[in-house]
Amino acid sequence: MSAPLLFVHARLHDGCACLPTSENAFLVHKGRIAWIGQAKDAIVYHNTTIVDCEGLTIIPALCNVHMHPSWITNQVHAVPCVAPVVNNIDELVSTLRQHPNFGKDVSHWITGFGYDEGKLAEHRTPTRHDLDRVSTIQPIFVKRSDCHSEICNSVALQITGIHANTPDPQGGRFGRDKDGTPNGILTKFAASMVERCMALPTFAHDVETLLASIPHFLARGILSMTEMMASRRQLAVYRDGAKRGFSIRCGLYLVWHGGTNPLGILPLTEDERTGDHFIAGVKVFADGSVSGVTAAVYTPYHQGM
Repeated sequence: MSAPLLFVHARLHDGCACLPTSENAFLVHKGRIAWIGQAKDAIVYHNTTIVDCEGLTIIPALCNVHMHPSWITNQVHAVPCVAPVVNNIDELVSTLRQHPNFGKDVSHWITGFGYDEGKLAEHRTPTRHDLDRVSTIQPIFVKRSDCHSEICNSVALQITGIHANTPDPQGGRFGRDKDGTPNGILTKFAASMVERCMALPTFAHDVETLLASIPHFLARGILSMTEMMASRRQLAVYRDGAKRGFSIRCGLYLVWHGGTNPLGILPLTEDERTGDHFIAGVKVFADGSVSGVTAAVYTPYHQGM
């Protein structure tokens, strides 16, 4: 067992009040907080290690109640296209060229995430014409900051078989040039048509990326969270990961696919609803993104969109 750790000179918040508590020290023993109080009253064992917090604020672990952890873990190799990393379309192009797959063949996708046309100097959504400057050989797929819209290049459209005569899918829309040719802007379920052509990760891959995400969550103080677009397969991934050390609790919300069918999702078992990784509920989509102009609104968007 690890030796006791006594943390002193800390500002402790217990989560119950706006101001810190009067205590300034706590003891961690056998992986748990065993004592909280004034440092002068602490019982110091012979093998206790004392850690001086130097006035740092200590708070309870956080519970993030609306997350997409699987999406986060699967962006390991995607390049960030967020501001201030990317401030204009030229920088978007150069950033995507930094992807580890850049320069390979057509089977290696270049992926990115986080662009926001409102923060680009051009104040417009990049199109396939812009992404074709990155590569005309490899497919490119970049998620918007809200994950409700995406963009892709001409190669990705060709691989997917999307052309001028391809109708918009239900619940989605293809951006188009004046002649009707898709311009690479993918709204809502239009993006799913492209994503389905990307290599699907294996179960083992999903477990490994989940385990690799542990430092990301712990560094942010997150010890419990939700998976807001989940499947039963993901529950199995979490539980397999838990056997290998994934200790962050997670409640999963299944995506409703039943329409008006009350049996659109199979009944939950008691086992699925209990434990540190469990199905917590069902997610029903009712809207989209205001900034991405995909949400349903009564008043027209700016410029009549």
